[in-house]
Amino acid sequence: MSGLEILGAVASCIAIGQAVKGSLKAVNKLREVRHIRQQCDDLAKEITLIDLLVQSANQHANPRAHPPHPSRPVEECQRVGYGISASYSADPELPYGQFDSLLKRTWSFVQGGRPLQPTKIHRAIQQGKPIMEALQEQPWAINELDGDGGAPIHEAVTFNNIEALKDLIKLKADINQRDWEGVTPLMLTQIWRHPDMARMLLEHKDCRRHINRQDDQGNTALHWAANSGSPEGVRMLLEAGASVKKRSNVGDTPLHELASSKADDKVAAEIVRLLQHSQLDLEARDNHGWTPALKAVRFSKVPVLRTVVNAGGSLSTITNCSEGILHAAALYANLEMLSCLAGLDLSDVDPQSLDNNQMTALECLAWSVETDDWRLGNKRRPSLTEQDKFITLYFYLLTRHLQSHTLTLKHVLQAVAQKDTSTSRHYLGILIEQNKASRRQHLVDWYRGIEGYLVVGSWESVIECVQDDLEMTTEELGRANAAKRKSLADPEVQTFIRTR
Repeated sequence: MSGLEILGAVASCIAIGQAVKGSLKAVNKLREVRHIRQQCDDLAKEITLIDLLVQSANQHANPRAHPPHPSRPVEECQRVGYGISASYSADPELPYGQFDSLLKRTWSFVQGGRPLQPTKIHRAIQQGKPIMEALQEQPWAINELDGDGGAPIHEAVTFNNIEALKDLIKLKADINQRDWEGVTPLMLTQIWRHPDMARMLLEHKDCRRHINRQDDQGNTALHWAANSGSPEGVRMLLEAGASVKKRSNVGDTPLHELASSKADDKVAAEIVRLLQHSQLDLEARDNHGWTPALKAVRFSKVPVLRTVVNAGGSLSTITNCSEGILHAAALYANLEMLSCLAGLDLSDVDPQSLDNNQMTALECLAWSVETDDWRLGNKRRPSLTEQDKFITLYFYLLTRHLQSHTLTLKHVLQAVAQKDTSTSRHYLGILIEQNKASRRQHLVDWYRGIEGYLVVGSWESVIECVQDDLEMTTEELGRANAAKRKSLADPEVQTFIRTR
């Protein structure tokens, strides 16, 4: 094709693009006629598809005039195509039907008309064959994505084909190439736990320079190394300059990722040690306020929880929804995690703390047992054994908490008997702050009212209120002791569950 012909094609594309925009304006105007509105909507969809095709044609006709990255509509079409492909690959029994035609059309469109089956380079790598001959035949395919959204360099890492990776790097393949989900070859080395391939990539300055690159979910290679439970990978990446402070799209640090891994005690301890040495914050909160310790409970990862606690992690933090560790246990923990929690120091945890729904952890447990499946979402419905384990833990903590509360009330009475305003206000202040933290506003107001009596010197009123409180707490302590070995349906337990 001559230069004039190319210019003519480009000019035609521009003219078509302008015509498309004009057509859309006309169709939108015609939509005002009610009885043809549906036909106008259908026509607008067809014109929009033509517009996308024109954008693709413009990009391929004159690549220097356009950014190297696909436009947003084209990128979205790519994701649709790859998403359909991934779903079908994961479940070949999925009824395909019209998806087959849709997928082919989408693939053809996003690839500018080129077929989207694996290139000869992809096939050679998958079959463990030398790739030089395939590269000579299809040199244009060195960074080409196949139907699964991966380039040859991704295939080399996935199939642990060292020789293919060497050849691709030697021939200047993009060492930081992103697949359809934004995953780089370095990330894949951690996902598949291929340390030799990671070393090979990290020998190259350009790979190290982009070591903190993030995929579409915001995860770095270090996130993936922690998620894979690979101390070797974590160490290697940290030594190469990986940052422990990078957050994913949901605010996860690498330690949050470890909380969902299959790491055992030894592996978890080594990874936490490495991350702490690089100044990782054990109390880092994700976008929803979950710390690594809380996430370990959520995913029932006992080794990670033990390791984080041994390293100094707190068990008394709460999420943005005011869910504490007991709320997380009620809604997510399995029997092993509940047994682990029973052996930890939870003295700073108030079992009567309320979440944003004004529910205690025990009430959350009751909800998870009673609610419909569709409401349960990603939470779990506990077995009878798990329910009993949680109830035992809950009432053990509650009796201890009520005993502590009783002691504080007695301190108030002693100070009041001596008309010691300062000491009395000190202990009342403790009660006010405890109930503030637990979101029990009615009790905050109650103790502030007692404090008001102190201010005006109404000692008898203070004594009367505190004694009433002490009697009610003693009665509640007796009921809590009686409920320790009961099941959720027993009246001794139900009395602690308010009508929701």
